[in-house]
Amino acid sequence: MIDVVNYGKLPSSISRPLIQRTVECVFSVARRRPTGYVAVCFLSDKEIRELNKKYLGKDAPTDVLSFSSDARVPDARPRKDRKKEWGDILISATTTKRQSAERGVSFKEEVVRLVAHGMLHLFGFDHRTKQQEKRMFSLQERVVVDVL
Repeated sequence: MIDVVNYGKLPSSISRPLIQRTVECVFSVARRRPTGYVAVCFLSDKEIRELNKKYLGKDAPTDVLSFSSDARVPDARPRKDRKKEWGDILISATTTKRQSAERGVSFKEEVVRLVAHGMLHLFGFDHRTKQQEKRMFSLQERVVVDVL
C-alpha cells in the first residue's frame, strides 16, 4: 500500500482521493510495487521559483519539482521498521492553472499529469533524450487516461 501525504492546502477542485488514485496508477503503469509513501504539495509560483533557483539554478517558476528522498537521505532504503520514503512532488498551482488554459485542458487533468510526471521522476525516469522522453511521456499520458 502506498500512502500519499498531502501537506499544505489543496486547490479547491482537487481532492485527496484524486491524488491517491493518480499515485497508485503510476505505480501500476510503471510496474512498481505500491509500498511506502510520497508527499505531494501545492505551492505558489513564488515558492516554487525559490526552490527551482536554489536547487536547479533556474530563476523562474516551474510546474512541478520532484525531490527524491534517496538523493537527500543516504539511508532511505526500506528497513523492517520503516516504510520506503519516495520523496516530495511539489506543484505550482498558479503555473498549472496557466498551463491548463494554454493547453485547453481542465485544471484537474493537468494536476493528474503533473503528479504522474513527478512520480515517474521519483522512480528514476527522465526525459533528457528523445527515447527517454517518449517512454516517460507515454507512461504519464496512460496515467492521465486511466485516472480520468
